[in-house]
Amino acid sequence: MSVAKNMSETLIKNNRYVLEISFEPEGKHDHEIDSRFLGNALIDTQNIISSLALPSTSNILSRYPEEIKKATQMKVTDTFAASFGIRLESNVHANILSDDIVSKSLQKFHLLFDNLSKDEPNMNKEFYSDFNAKSMQKFNDLVEEMSEKNISGKIKIGTPLPGANTNIKESTFTVKNLKDFSILAEKNVSEKTENITVNGVLYMHDHKSKMFKIFSDSKEDELVIKGMVNDNLSDSVFIIPSNGSAKIKKTTTINNVTKKEKVTYVLLEFIET
Repeated sequence: MSVAKNMSETLIKNNRYVLEISFEPEGKHDHEIDSRFLGNALIDTQNIISSLALPSTSNILSRYPEEIKKATQMKVTDTFAASFGIRLESNVHANILSDDIVSKSLQKFHLLFDNLSKDEPNMNKEFYSDFNAKSMQKFNDLVEEMSEKNISGKIKIGTPLPGANTNIKESTFTVKNLKDFSILAEKNVSEKTENITVNGVLYMHDHKSKMFKIFSDSKEDELVIKGMVNDNLSDSVFIIPSNGSAKIKKTTTINNVTKKEKVTYVLLEFIET
């Protein structure tokens, strides 16, 4: 591939959205980059852009509808000689109003990296409310990969505008930005605790490990609920398996940034029926 042309020139000529992303390894081997990282980074970048086009309620298991996959597909069109940089162009031509799903996804993509590049990134829950869980977990995967490899970088997003005009946004992030973001994100959690009643079959009550498992009768609950046994039940004896009603403390911990969710259960009471 040739040395990348001026972005404005490309935007005007091709009338497609453009994303340039470059990676800069730090350390004694700054003239080379891990091929697995580069491949994964490109896949992560595409996944983030496609995920950002999904509804706000989408989770990590949500699939990409075919129309979103096609509309948000980015094409590698050039590389940069001076860095490990790649130019991606949208599969579709730009909307004259720049309000299609590709433009919206790329603008959100820029918001994430622009926030990442700040000395004090925004960690407010409200800021991340517009980003669905799938996109944030994919973004966090990329951040962790870059941080682990000590790779800094830069992104530029270009939008063609009417009258041969363009709009270009740029953000540069350091390894310190990546590591600081990960530390702050890890601490940004919310916790909700509630007592629930589960009817079903208790088929494990291990006194040594203080663990339990219940096969739930309800379609609204998880099929198998497992967790720790509360201290007041540690010496209780139940016939296994045993039908009954369980009172369980359910604690849900959600990371407000990565949207990762963890649920734990504590068996408080079990009444055999």
